[in-house]
Amino acid sequence: MQIVICGHGRCGKDTASQWFMEHTRLRFHESTSEAAAQLCYQRLREKYGYYSVEQAFEDRHNHRKEWAEIIWAYNEPDGLTLYRDMLEANDILNGVRKASELEALRTHLLVDLVIWIDRDVPNDPSLEMDSSVADIIIDNNGTLADLYQKLSRFARVARILR
Repeated sequence: MQIVICGHGRCGKDTASQWFMEHTRLRFHESTSEAAAQLCYQRLREKYGYYSVEQAFEDRHNHRKEWAEIIWAYNEPDGLTLYRDMLEANDILNGVRKASELEALRTHLLVDLVIWIDRDVPNDPSLEMDSSVADIIIDNNGTLADLYQKLSRFARVARILR
């Protein structure tokens, strides 16, 4: 099973992906931002004075739109280059932000399910979609324990628990 986890920045996508990696058979090694860090570092290091990929990655929240545009350009012509690369080692694509790329993933049958992590956080200017794209919406406005309980229930029903 390949899944996409979407939502606004800081909604809990990484937390959910990490939980799935630790408790299910799904593989997760890096988010789209982590996968794109080298690419974005190369394009932005002079502009922002970055001295390492790690520094660029840590500063990504301050430049979400720029990162998104770099990723989108890399993904041309079909919107899938980064995601094809990632699916070689991941069952979870965390952080797809462009509706056309999500649609391309679905059209090419590269993903089976889209999960939206919903949390009251500021709107993310790099995100070009909303929860209507999701097959499943998981509310993350409670505690961390609440989120883990919801993820566990989903994994049990989906029969992907270890």
